[in-house]
Amino acid sequence: MTDKLTPRQNKAISCILTAKNLQAAAITADIPIRTVARWMTEPAFMAELQRRESEALAEVTRQLASYAGAAVATIADLLDDGYQPATRLRAAEAILNQLTRLRELTTIEGRLTELEAAVYERG
Repeated sequence: MTDKLTPRQNKAISCILTAKNLQAAAITADIPIRTVARWMTEPAFMAELQRRESEALAEVTRQLASYAGAAVATIADLLDDGYQPATRLRAAEAILNQLTRLRELTTIEGRLTELEAAVYERG
């Protein structure tokens, strides 16, 4: 998709991904904000922006996942009797809340997959 964009558009996307807002991205890229705003309405530009956002999010997700085991172990350690009851309660709540969220997301993902398959079968 990158080959359909100009070098200035690719530069704008890089700046959008790292700037606080669109105005800051335009300034950093040295492109008028009106031009960047116009590009934001173009399907090819938006598709590439979304693709690169997805890549960036996937990388952050991989980094966070690498700490998941240690994070769970830390929370689990707080359940030990050596900690104050309030600390133990917060640790237990954190585990149960995250387990509930994970279960909900897994259920939604499964249902969405089923719906997508049904739509695909109907053509």
